Amino acid sequence: MTDFVELARRGDLGELARLSDPLAYRWLQVARDYGHVAADELIDGLLEGPLRDHGDVVGAEHFALGVAYLLGRELPVSYENGEMHLEAARDLGVAGEALAAARAGLSPGAVGVFDRVFGSA
Repeated sequence: MTDFVELARRGDLGELARLSDPLAYRWLQVARDYGHVAADELIDGLLEGPLRDHGDVVGAEHFALGVAYLLGRELPVSYENGEMHLEAARDLGVAGEALAAARAGLSPGAVGVFDRVFGSA
């Protein structure tokens, strides 16, 4: 299995860009989080192209990243990155049952971040 975290950490943007559109968007975001600003152009291309009318998909990717950063699953724990991605998800309209389910599995510190973004779900 491909280690997408390692590809993002290294900034292997070409390899990440070859993934399916939502997956590419997710891991290019992580590459940007690691400081690879060249990912911005590829992200913009996805948002102006195949993901243009799919705010729900983009929001779901940000939500998944936010929760992954808060839990430390797949990605190292980062409350700052988690909050940033959860804010993007919120701004794109992510809501509903997923909020309560995600919040239930968080540590107390991560719940504080989650609640700052969404309120107590």
